[in-house]
Amino acid sequence: TRRVFLVDVAKPVAERFAGRLVVRLDSEGISVKCNVCTYSASTKTEPDGVDPYDGGYPIGDLVHRKTSGWKRLIDVVGSGLAIIALVPLFVAVALFIKIASRGPVWFTQERVGSKGRPFRIFKFRTMCVSNNAAKHKEYVERLASSESSQLKKMDNDCELIPLGRTLRATAIDELPQLFNVFCGQMSLVGPRPDVLPIEAYFHRHLRRFDVLPGMTGLWQVSGKNQTTFSEMMQLDIRYVQRRSLWLDLKILTLTPLAI
Repeated sequence: TRRVFLVDVAKPVAERFAGRLVVRLDSEGISVKCNVCTYSASTKTEPDGVDPYDGGYPIGDLVHRKTSGWKRLIDVVGSGLAIIALVPLFVAVALFIKIASRGPVWFTQERVGSKGRPFRIFKFRTMCVSNNAAKHKEYVERLASSESSQLKKMDNDCELIPLGRTLRATAIDELPQLFNVFCGQMSLVGPRPDVLPIEAYFHRHLRRFDVLPGMTGLWQVSGKNQTTFSEMMQLDIRYVQRRSLWLDLKILTLTPLAI
């Protein structure tokens, strides 16, 4: 395995450059472990809010590892059975959307998956077709750059279709992602796939891309919209470090209570 060691300073631009370099090398088939230590140029200490371990920010071996056998088995069986059981609900929701609002039933959007690979996520459409999806991306970018803003959804009720808020509040609009899980693009449990490109993340956040993104995860059952972007990243990385069969089962059990 080829390894690259980068020493950086506490500057966001430099941190993002390190992330882009790692992703570029990985895309060219080079297995990389990037162990980056970030220090304040004046004090030689880690900046506030940083949680270094093992001498820096290990972001993992960016090797194209296969998903664990037990996890893939749960994903295929769980998503397959759920799709079959929810066919009547899928049909009912699809018919309602077609009757209540002009436009397609599905909403698809490119998201960043495992190892930075892009994929298209599926949802039931809850917004009017005139809605500008770029506004949502800009909103997420502002949240990501803030240290204190909570991850609340945009206040855009005027752009929702009838009962759109209900579909979102009950997470029914997320159910088509079961097809993403069945196809191997997502997992039932994992970090949420985001709209931000991988270059927008700091190098200390890239470990969240070591695993498949999930329909639910540690963030969803740990406060969700009461957390900041930085706290969400910490929860995602904690899941990557501690993932196990029992943790996945615990998160799946707690998810209905967290909706």
